[in-house]
Amino acid sequence: DSGAMYVTDWGNPNPYIKIFTDLSDTVPDVVLGGLAGVSPSRMDSPWGLAVWQGPETTILFVADMANNRVLGFLARTTDGGFFQDTQADYVFGQPNFTSKSPSAGLNGFNEPRGLAVRDTGGTSIQLFVAEWRNDRVLAFDFPKSLMGSPNSAIDTTPDCGWGNGRGVDTEWVQMTSYVCIFGNRFFIADIARVVVENLDDEDTGFEALWGAPAFDVVPVRGYSRTLLDQTLSLAVNKSGTILAVCDNTHMVVKLFSDTTGRDTVAYDVIGDSDFLLPTYANLLPT
Repeated sequence: DSGAMYVTDWGNPNPYIKIFTDLSDTVPDVVLGGLAGVSPSRMDSPWGLAVWQGPETTILFVADMANNRVLGFLARTTDGGFFQDTQADYVFGQPNFTSKSPSAGLNGFNEPRGLAVRDTGGTSIQLFVAEWRNDRVLAFDFPKSLMGSPNSAIDTTPDCGWGNGRGVDTEWVQMTSYVCIFGNRFFIADIARVVVENLDDEDTGFEALWGAPAFDVVPVRGYSRTLLDQTLSLAVNKSGTILAVCDNTHMVVKLFSDTTGRDTVAYDVIGDSDFLLPTYANLLPT
């Protein structure tokens, strides 16, 4: 909404995140990272990004994938600029800013990839983290009143989650790579499916599914208008009428005209020979 563009270059030997506040200028206003490593200012293969903008603060969350952590960069309006400090203020998944060990515990990550932020409308925001290796999605409650407080003041224990086990039921996810929020509906991309959860429902069972005929059926990875493979990202348009899914294996983006799960047959397929390993999709408001 601020008009800023955030770009992550996760495959660069010296990975960085570039922030452009003037979209007519090709020179970034801020560069985060730039040298591979593990510290408050260095990252290794940063993947997913999520931004929350409040009246006085903006916070950028970064999935620092190879360092098995999520970093939070805070910008304050009183700073007189946009992300003047290029060192992270917060770290999730590690006990400090210099450790990087993978973990399957509640307070650890193993290759976090997808991120999403939701404003609860109250005193906090929710941060959602999709983990590739741990087969799960974790949700963290981040009080708005603590923005600007030291990292030690933040509770980095997740409040709830999905997955964390390979099975076939309405709470199973495998190799999750991307998450997307539309209203109160939470979309998760796993290795060969897209599933949806109602965030206003205390039950953690999914309510809609693409890529498999049923929740208790192991998906068959393949190429058709109903099958998916390596679903690395997805997007929902502003009116909630179109779901776009990146099928990385077959180098296509599949479009579905129903985001409720009633119609799971793609009405259009874009790409094939035109794309090379598509990993991200987004939709303009319609």
